[in-house]
Amino acid sequence: MLKYIYSTLIGLVLLAALGCRKYVEIPPVNIKVLKNTSEYQALLYNSTLLELSYSNPLYAADDLQSDDIRWQTALSTVNANIYAWAEKIYSNTEEDADWQKLYEQLYTCNTVINGVLDSEGGTEAQKKTIQASALLHRAFIFHTLVNLYGKQYDASTAATDPGIPLVMGTTFFSDLSRSSVAKVYEQIENDLNTALPALNNLPDFPTNASKAGAYGMLARVFLHKRNFTAAKRNAELPLSLKNSLLNLATVTTHP
Repeated sequence: MLKYIYSTLIGLVLLAALGCRKYVEIPPVNIKVLKNTSEYQALLYNSTLLELSYSNPLYAADDLQSDDIRWQTALSTVNANIYAWAEKIYSNTEEDADWQKLYEQLYTCNTVINGVLDSEGGTEAQKKTIQASALLHRAFIFHTLVNLYGKQYDASTAATDPGIPLVMGTTFFSDLSRSSVAKVYEQIENDLNTALPALNNLPDFPTNASKAGAYGMLARVFLHKRNFTAAKRNAELPLSLKNSLLNLATVTTHP
């Protein structure tokens, strides 16, 4: 009798679980669920997000000048603090905008890298090119972050110098411990070399990813590592793909 009761209870639990799953798999209302290859590509075409860069070092540098009136009226409190090299820049309720923007970009890139190969509606070649584009973007973001918040690359100390958190996924509970500068540069090079085979030689739009851009990024990485031979080689490779200049006198602008 007990065996019969247990079997019945187990059956009811499994039936309830299947019924719940049916509702869990319904796409949520007013939330976009990435499914198609074109949707992942669209994330990388979001220039409003991906073309943003840092600003704090510009306010702290000596290329920016402000008089007392502009400093008091035009600059935000944070930017004014940065400009004046104040001892305390942020209040307890403020965050570093550069850090926030770059890690937001990183989240988008990781979403594409980890999801596009399983998307629908695109060819395998298209998916690999989109993933490669996101890898190039990620390498650029890591390089920017490590040079803003870590020590400059020094071969003798890079293995122990604190760098930045190497966030590679999109989960909420990611490891935010700081990787070494050497580890960050290793990841940057790995992303670029992984991306290169699937990238087009030239971009479909100047700010989009391409082999020329990846080689140029590698040249910058090796320059920072003081590997001047590799920097020269990777600087010459994009010039072999495109070596003409944009004549701004022929560019038509719109109001």
